[in-house]
Amino acid sequence: MIKSAKCGLVTYKIKGGYFTSPLWSKGGTRKGKISGGVVRVFTKEQLADMSVDEINAIIKEDLHEDAYETQSHLNSKYKGKKLAEKIESMVFACPECESIDALTSSKNIVKCQKCCHTFTYDEFGNINNSKFKTTKEMFSWLKDKVLNDADSNEQYSSNDCSMVIVDNHTENLIAQGTLTINPKVIKCDDVEVFIEDINNFSMHGRNALVFSTKDTYYEILVSETTSALKFYMMYQAYKYQRIDSFNF
Repeated sequence: MIKSAKCGLVTYKIKGGYFTSPLWSKGGTRKGKISGGVVRVFTKEQLADMSVDEINAIIKEDLHEDAYETQSHLNSKYKGKKLAEKIESMVFACPECESIDALTSSKNIVKCQKCCHTFTYDEFGNINNSKFKTTKEMFSWLKDKVLNDADSNEQYSSNDCSMVIVDNHTENLIAQGTLTINPKVIKCDDVEVFIEDINNFSMHGRNALVFSTKDTYYEILVSETTSALKFYMMYQAYKYQRIDSFNF
């Protein structure tokens, strides 16, 4: 789009947004410091000499923020009444016993229903009473876990999911029931889509997965009691043997 517009480009980075509204949060934004500023300015002449990949790399580099690195210097508070609520939609495995979909949250507290391990998420964005001190550390561990599970051909599943086909801006329900993913297919009830045929697989919000094949655009809605992220990560592990960075 930038190339075709033949215009200049200003990259602008926002800091503090992760803690004011993490992707997994529910119940509104948190009160805390947020700031922003211009990173770089490019003229249309400069951009004309760049490839699309080079421009995308610039945007990715300039907009990236290591929220916890910034927080280590600022130590700002981000206040709210439900700081940990719905964190299990992203932290889908217990960091203590590694059980999948066993965590539940209320206000600032997270508890595993299998091993009863409990940890909290505080106003500084830190995890307390856990071997991991931040959600960033937890995600790094989750990536390793999913990659190991994929190597072992583990199958992830969740109940009460639905799959629709989107055609001409109209959603058509084609399946409801248990969603599973294994090395070959992602399946909802009795509808299967082969992993090798899928492209552009991504998440939309906390509970939706969107992807396409050559001729069809799909959307999957997972229930509030499970995690869409585990399917997103396992798809990448099966198809590419890696998992992209993902800030939550």
